[in-house]
Amino acid sequence: MWVRIAAYFGVPVAPYPGHEEPLAVRFQNTGGEWSKIVKKYGLRTDPIEKVAPWWHVDIDFCRTIECVTDIGRSRKLGFLAYQNTWEAFVSLFERLRTERIIP
Repeated sequence: MWVRIAAYFGVPVAPYPGHEEPLAVRFQNTGGEWSKIVKKYGLRTDPIEKVAPWWHVDIDFCRTIECVTDIGRSRKLGFLAYQNTWEAFVSLFERLRTERIIP
């Protein structure tokens, strides 16, 4: 999925370093660069921490243990709607572009 997301945005995929790299630490001082991107593309002036809350991304993707989830209980309770993962990402990216949040 990361390769597809990178291709969508036209950026190269970074190789996996073999260990976790929390984004909250790695990107803690990116506000200045984000301001340049905002200006270049005429985006809304939301701070990068609002656009991409690194701590939240780290909770989802920077786990040191394997996480297995199951949608079975939700299905039994009647939550039967389904959305293709890739289509959900594209829909979100398009909405964020329309709202001038991302380039």
